[in-house]
Amino acid sequence: KYSSVPLLAGGCLHKAVENIATQYLALGYKPGTLMDLEEAVAVAQESYRSEISKRPLAPTHSSQDEEEMQFVIQEQMALVEAMVRLWYLKEWPKIIEHYDILAVEQEITFQLGPVIYQSKPDLILLHKKNGDVCNYSLKSIKQGGDRLEKSYKIQLQAVTEPYATSIWLKELAETLGGAKELISGNP
Repeated sequence: KYSSVPLLAGGCLHKAVENIATQYLALGYKPGTLMDLEEAVAVAQESYRSEISKRPLAPTHSSQDEEEMQFVIQEQMALVEAMVRLWYLKEWPKIIEHYDILAVEQEITFQLGPVIYQSKPDLILLHKKNGDVCNYSLKSIKQGGDRLEKSYKIQLQAVTEPYATSIWLKELAETLGGAKELISGNP
């Protein structure tokens, strides 16, 4: 009776995390600064609304179908809000305590043999004490099923994402080195 409503909550959480980290960077890493959590919740919920609006009910729906669908949508909106608030309360303080943010949703493309890979870690972090680089990637899915579950057993992202980040860091170091040479007048 219903149009498909994917499990969008995880994707919406990604939007909120991106918003919070971007706010933090815009404020210049000021310790103790609180991010605008209401803005992040609004971004996540707008993402949900936008995706849901692309999936109208089937033409044969009844008013009862519409009521049930609106209930599900409101329930999912509340879930999205709860996920954002819990992530901000539990995960965000650990991140900013231990890491500096190098990049948010950094798109990285690299070629490995004949294949071109694309990577986009949620955050690229630098450990404040030991200088280790860390990819922070939330894992969420928009749909479920046996096939998808089996694919996670051979998930390559755990290998390709750190590799992509190392390439990005090398290119960044080369760019910064070149800029330093230009500034110092030693090309």
